[in-house]
Amino acid sequence: IMFTDIVGYTAMMGKDERKTHELLQKNRDIHRTLIRKYKGALLKEIGDGIMASFSAASNAVYCAIEIQRACHIENIPIRIGIHQGEVLFENGDILGDGVNIASRIEQAAEAGSIYISSSVYNDIRNKSGIQAEFVEEKSLKNVHTPQKIYNINIEESSIPEWGPTVEGIPGAKNWKRIVAATIGLIAIVLIVLYLIPTFLDKPPEDLDRSIAVLPFDNESADESNAYFVNGMMEDIRNNLAKIGNLRVISKTSTEKYRETELSVKEIAQELEVPFLLEGTVQKSGNKVKIHAQLIEAETDDHLWAKTYLRDLDDVFSIQSEIAQAIAEELYAVITPKELSIIETPPTSDITAYDIFLKARDQHNKHWSNNTDIKSLENAITLYRRALDKDSTFARAYTGLAMAYWEKHFWEDYFEPTLLDSVLVLVNKALSFDDRLDEAYFVRGRYYGQKPDYLNAAMNDMNRALELNPNYAEVYKYKSRVSAWVYEDYIEAIKNGRMAVTLDHGPQLPTSINNLANFYASSGFLEKGREYFEKALLLDTDSIRYYQNMSLLYFYSKEDLRNAYNYALSGYRLDSTNMGSTMYLLWYSSFLGMAEEANYNALKLIEIFNASNASIPGIWHRIGHSFWMVNNPVQADHYFNEQIKWCEESIKLGRPYAQTYGAHYDLACVMAFKGETEKAIELLTEINENNTFIPRWWITQYKYEPFFKNIRNDVRFQQILKELTAKYQKEHARVQEWLNIQN
Repeated sequence: IMFTDIVGYTAMMGKDERKTHELLQKNRDIHRTLIRKYKGALLKEIGDGIMASFSAASNAVYCAIEIQRACHIENIPIRIGIHQGEVLFENGDILGDGVNIASRIEQAAEAGSIYISSSVYNDIRNKSGIQAEFVEEKSLKNVHTPQKIYNINIEESSIPEWGPTVEGIPGAKNWKRIVAATIGLIAIVLIVLYLIPTFLDKPPEDLDRSIAVLPFDNESADESNAYFVNGMMEDIRNNLAKIGNLRVISKTSTEKYRETELSVKEIAQELEVPFLLEGTVQKSGNKVKIHAQLIEAETDDHLWAKTYLRDLDDVFSIQSEIAQAIAEELYAVITPKELSIIETPPTSDITAYDIFLKARDQHNKHWSNNTDIKSLENAITLYRRALDKDSTFARAYTGLAMAYWEKHFWEDYFEPTLLDSVLVLVNKALSFDDRLDEAYFVRGRYYGQKPDYLNAAMNDMNRALELNPNYAEVYKYKSRVSAWVYEDYIEAIKNGRMAVTLDHGPQLPTSINNLANFYASSGFLEKGREYFEKALLLDTDSIRYYQNMSLLYFYSKEDLRNAYNYALSGYRLDSTNMGSTMYLLWYSSFLGMAEEANYNALKLIEIFNASNASIPGIWHRIGHSFWMVNNPVQADHYFNEQIKWCEESIKLGRPYAQTYGAHYDLACVMAFKGETEKAIELLTEINENNTFIPRWWITQYKYEPFFKNIRNDVRFQQILKELTAKYQKEHARVQEWLNIQN
């Protein structure tokens, strides 16, 4: 048995992925050619590693020498290990102690070397041209007795002119030709037999490789093992999600089917996938039993099923094997990079992993109920315990960073340094695993809070998608940033669609509403209405629907009266709803309805006091309502609060200022107070720093009551003209893209 791999492959991929991939392909071509030449069988290609078998020890060594020489010419740093012993072929795989020893010897070798065991050395010591020297007697992992290891001197060894042996015996020309001819004939027959089913069983060209992983059942005697069962399901799903050729529905989408009476077909229809993966997990002591089965939902056929009974230390192998088996059943191509990721264990300490699963279980409880602060604290404690066991555990650092983010996010809104610990933790995680998609996502969110790091944020988000093409949360984030920061509504709609496609969980209505807003903001009003109505059908949230429709009429149709009526419908359903009350204040102010505006302002203040919350961007409108009913003292109080908040936000670079909301609101108050130059300066800054203005800003500028004093100023009119042109340009660009998509 011969094992080879490329030394430093992961680091090479991190530096230059394209060049390393080319090197990997050259390495495989060299191996395939020379293994075939020396009558070997290529058994496995595992990432950058290759396993082959030979009927004669000398053939294996001669082949290894040629491989090393060829790889040296191509600057491919490989190491090779060879062992001879009993092996077992089972289901196309090769097993046995001989395989394990060969693998361990290869791992002990250095770049450019060939290490062999004593059993191989005893067979080749007198073979022509092979020069070997003793290295050491070494204890190998999971091997009972120490092994003597020899190194092949590649420079002094030579390949005999007669080439590879047949069963290790050179010469014997006549019968050798007969055997070769027979082998050739058998090979042709086998190739034909192999190719016929391949041609007959080609995947349909339009095969939808979409799959959802349903919650696994706990078959353990101990019900407290539920955290472990959920962890197995989640990590198997995570491995599948790394395969770009598959579309894998988010975990939150399937959680609602944990207890369901729906049929497999009905679940698949709701999730819009043709395939489902079900499973059971049983954990007992140091043993784990995992059963998984792939189901074609339309026919309820079981396409694949397998039961794994292994030691607990082997759970990572099981997770990887299941993902690869599913990919094969769905004719999905796994790239070498993807294979390497899903085959790399997250930690070498199974106890640390077990604690991590408990931490993530507590974290999930907090995600499902944000008021459950106790679960969040438990998660933080458990993540730290996992790191005490394995200080290099990248996923535990990332989990801890996520928990800190959720614990301190709103505090950080006012005190931007509180989340710096998040950056420290994710950078630590990436120092141990630079292919961890979650870490890039969290760091991207951190950078997204910093006005000078938005490009870094998007770079991290894109890196997360390279590593996990099915990361629904990243698509959600990118869609919003594309619209609100980069003013690119093609990217916003594109990423918004992906978020809707991948996440059918509780956040789906929100994702659909976001997509509706992207359409409406870029001028596609009916498309926006269509998606608002889809969201209503899912969450039956009539209040949010009325609010969204009010915005659609106000911002996009310039129909202020209908906007007011829609907001009023939402308010009548719940008079304590902050959003509906805020919109009523807004529209009544624009419509000049003084008494209504003041009533809604007082109602909003009452809601703020009851909830101990406030929205700074509405203070100037509360002030304007007081001014409308001749209460200048209260009006000035709220105007001054708005000025203070806006100026602080611009200075500190809060998200409110990054989208120029602070500039706009400050311009409103300045214009109202007669500080025309300051107002024009702020509006000019908005114009100069935005390549696109959404449809609703055009309406806002045209009807804004605060701009009454400057509306006829030629500079204001020019700003409005330029903003309108920018909107129309983006609208036309999106229209052209949509036409191509359709």
